[in-house]
Amino acid sequence: MKLKNAAYILLGFTLSWVLSSLLDINHLIYVTIIVPFLLIGILHELLHLMAINIFGIRYKFTIKGLYIGFIINVDKRGKYILTALFPQILTLLMILLYIFTLNKAVLTLSILHIAISVEDLGKCIKYIFLQPDYFLDKGP
Repeated sequence: MKLKNAAYILLGFTLSWVLSSLLDINHLIYVTIIVPFLLIGILHELLHLMAINIFGIRYKFTIKGLYIGFIINVDKRGKYILTALFPQILTLLMILLYIFTLNKAVLTLSILHIAISVEDLGKCIKYIFLQPDYFLDKGP
């Protein structure tokens, strides 16, 4: 548990450094306003909820420290990966928007969304690379 907290703190410092290196002071004012961050977080969780409903997964919404999200029970193991990665649609859309506009604020918001997704991405990497039999539908 302490390692996870240390990772969050390190991620916070890294994110601050990235923000300050990407943006000048005029853009930093807009990005640091809490509203974009909250909207991304809400959209992220809504996309999880959409995936949960698509797959018919039982879930519980929880807020526990820095963790805000869904605890799910899957009947087929591959559903977890798809549900966890579903909000990355938002990241892809923001990166595409950045490619077309070259707006550094959009790039920063996409990095922020990746930071929000660290828990999901970490578990997916764990299940894909460390437990490849996870995709075999043998139950939980």
